[in-house]
Amino acid sequence: TWGESIRMRERTILAMSNRKEIEAKVDFQKEYDARLEVSQKANEILSREERAEKQRKHEAQRDFELAHTRNMNELNPYKTKLSEMSLKNAKTKQALRSTKYGTPTVGNDLELPPARYPDALRESS
Repeated sequence: TWGESIRMRERTILAMSNRKEIEAKVDFQKEYDARLEVSQKANEILSREERAEKQRKHEAQRDFELAHTRNMNELNPYKTKLSEMSLKNAKTKQALRSTKYGTPTVGNDLELPPARYPDALRESS
């Protein structure tokens, strides 16, 4: 009986030790899950803010480009008129050339011929 009580006491101590170890692991897992949830929410908030900032920057750049184009047109109407006339003439010539050679094109869907760079051709030869 004396030996049995010692074994019983050892088993009780081992059971209590195992219980405390398991409780510590469960507590650690709960704390980890709570930290994970907080960090996921923080990442979600940051990604939303980042998307909003990118969109704001994109809109600001687009607005600046539109304002710049408008300002350049207002400041230099002569160049604007020349470039519009040049584009119109190029499209007209392209249309005439294509109908002359049997490939008619319609409307503003005309493609201009590619640019030619004689200096670049001489250097590559």
